[in-house]
Amino acid sequence: MCVHFGNNAEDLEWVDAQLDKHPNMMVDVAARVPEIGRHDPEKVHAFFVKHQDRILFATDFQSYDRMTLGSGGNGPPPTETEAIDFFQKHWRWFETADRDFTHMTPIQGDWTISAIHLPADVLEKIYFGNASRLLAKPLAKLRGGA
Repeated sequence: MCVHFGNNAEDLEWVDAQLDKHPNMMVDVAARVPEIGRHDPEKVHAFFVKHQDRILFATDFQSYDRMTLGSGGNGPPPTETEAIDFFQKHWRWFETADRDFTHMTPIQGDWTISAIHLPADVLEKIYFGNASRLLAKPLAKLRGGA
């Protein structure tokens, strides 16, 4: 499991080549949608469809003594309204064809992203199915199953 889009969201071709080279490799998108969203949306759409069984939705959202929305910082903690906006922008990026909107993690930089409009079956895998498949056996063992 290579977190943060293989820690190379700026180089879509490299991540694609690594996924092709390593059939057991998976990536998540945690705290990297702002970078991935700067690529050509048609290329990103094709990438996500191609590797739909090996990409997991993740955000780096944290809630402990304060919330962190994808990236930390020294400023004031985010509000509940900002947390809702954070998730809505993720869904907008995955599910619509909107272009040039403000990304979800302003601390990472001041640019816009363009959405990739994935089909419902691909979204189901990225949002839930791939993580379920990845974690099913380990979770079953924890629960005393086979």
